[in-house]
Amino acid sequence: MLNTVFGWMGRLLALTLVVLMLGVGLARAGDPVLEVVSAPNPHVFPLLVAMEMHPDLPVHLTPISGGPDMKAAFDHGADVLLAMTYIGAKARMSGDIPDLKLVLPVTWRGFWEMAPADVKSFQDLQGKTVLISGPVGAGKGGGDDIIFRAAVRRQGLDPDRDMNVVYKPIKEAQQMMSNGEADALAVPSPASTGFAMESRMNGGKLVRAIDFQKVFSGYASFPQDQLPLGGIFVTERVLNDPARSTSLQALIRAYAEAADELEHHPLYYANVATKAFNKYYGGMDIPQPPSQMLMASLMSGDLIFRTDISVGAVQSDLNDWLGELLGQAPGKRLFVTDYPAPSTAFVQPRRPMMRLFMPSGSQ
Repeated sequence: MLNTVFGWMGRLLALTLVVLMLGVGLARAGDPVLEVVSAPNPHVFPLLVAMEMHPDLPVHLTPISGGPDMKAAFDHGADVLLAMTYIGAKARMSGDIPDLKLVLPVTWRGFWEMAPADVKSFQDLQGKTVLISGPVGAGKGGGDDIIFRAAVRRQGLDPDRDMNVVYKPIKEAQQMMSNGEADALAVPSPASTGFAMESRMNGGKLVRAIDFQKVFSGYASFPQDQLPLGGIFVTERVLNDPARSTSLQALIRAYAEAADELEHHPLYYANVATKAFNKYYGGMDIPQPPSQMLMASLMSGDLIFRTDISVGAVQSDLNDWLGELLGQAPGKRLFVTDYPAPSTAFVQPRRPMMRLFMPSGSQ
């Protein structure tokens, strides 16, 4: 028994030393602090883990609820945005954040249509009530709405003509689905995983019926069944300032490290991420994700973070895909094509269950 206790103490000490060692070189005393803005979206999870792993990381996270808050934050000098790639592109093209640029796509899988198992495509939802929600508000014109409408159009339908599209905050949408008042709900991961788990436990019929990643086929540079859904955006002001660029490099290295840890050790780091999420976003009237939901989403591949694909490697297809979603391609001014991907490769983990509990060096 004592050997077991001291063994685990040694492993925890090793973990602490590893984290401290990894922090060396990520930040220097006096590096400018970057203000990072993010709504409660999946892309924020690796940042939250990175901030826990590296308390001296030169960043300050500003939680926002949606578009108006995003514009206000950058009007007051914010530096970095974590957002859906099409939300960032829209912010630049609309003039809300005219100097915004994408430096790295990071979220590559994580959007689904929740519906009964007999729904195989949007054709099966003709004449049905379909819900759209935002992370805080009702979601009209937001990220979920944009990708949903483009996916429906991709399958030859008009969402306004062929469906009854209803906008509700996520809590109301969840209740409507439970009461049978709606037929389908477009939702990102890890919420999609949570909906499916809850439905299965309660004897319901809700599943991840339509995989948005498969709907948008034909972009050869994207990995199979993956899309550049979310990314790290930065203002030109940061890129043109050597000191702030150094802080940006530290942020991206730490983010890549945290994304890798979430993918390879979800049982441990999902708990770290959700605790930090509740700390920053707990004051918003939204469901707070339990660690089991994020863990299951990562382990099942419903949600994938990867930082091995640079903007330059996918720029042409990404520009075309954003044009498909937004009705207008953003063009080369949105993209930072000479910024290298911080990771060299991505291998989706297939490890024995026990190796998922703790990070390397702690077992």
